Amino acid sequence: MCLAGVAALQYGYPRLASRMVSLPEFALLLVTSLSAFVVQSEAIYLRAHKREPFLWQSSAAALLTCAGIWILVPRWGTFGAVSSYFLSTGVIGLVWATIIFQRARARRGHLHWGSNESREFPGWPEQNLDA
Repeated sequence: MCLAGVAALQYGYPRLASRMVSLPEFALLLVTSLSAFVVQSEAIYLRAHKREPFLWQSSAAALLTCAGIWILVPRWGTFGAVSSYFLSTGVIGLVWATIIFQRARARRGHLHWGSNESREFPGWPEQNLDA
């Protein structure tokens, strides 16, 4: 819907549209924002259990973005900045964060697809969820 709105700006308000990035760049930014949403959702879930395993992943994604911008922007302009952000945050950051998330959940015993078995956190009181 956002992409359609930006595309409509090209026809309805060309002066305003000239201030926006191109449609392919905007599409990459949208995909990256969806990836960042997934990563933040995973982080919030793990923080609810008093864990912060994403510190190194977030720092590395930020450093990769900065390095990519420093290298790519002089040559490709805004497309270089968008590409750097997409690759470091939208691809590498998402894959790395999802691996961390799955490992953290598996370690805590919450990764039982298709099973009615419930494992609680070690040291927490037992809870009967079926009652």
